[in-house]
Amino acid sequence: MRREPGCVTFSAHEARDVPGRFYLHEVCTDVAAFDDHLRTEHVHRFVSALPELGTGGPESLVQLDELPIDQP
Repeated sequence: MRREPGCVTFSAHEARDVPGRFYLHEVCTDVAAFDDHLRTEHVHRFVSALPELGTGGPESLVQLDELPIDQP
C-alpha cells in the first residue's frame, strides 16, 4: 500500500489488550485511489488468508469512514 499511487499513509497496529488482534490504518487521496487499492492482487491474497490468520473470518474486516471534526 505505501508504494501505491494515492497512498497518503499506511500503518499496522497490534492491540495491547488482545495480542494477535491487528488494526490497519490506511489513508488514500480519494475514494478512487482506495478502490484501486482494493482491486490489487495483494489485497485479494490478504482477504483470502483471513480465515487462516484469525478467528473472525472475512467479516471481521471492517472499513471505517472518517468523521470530519475540524470543519465548521
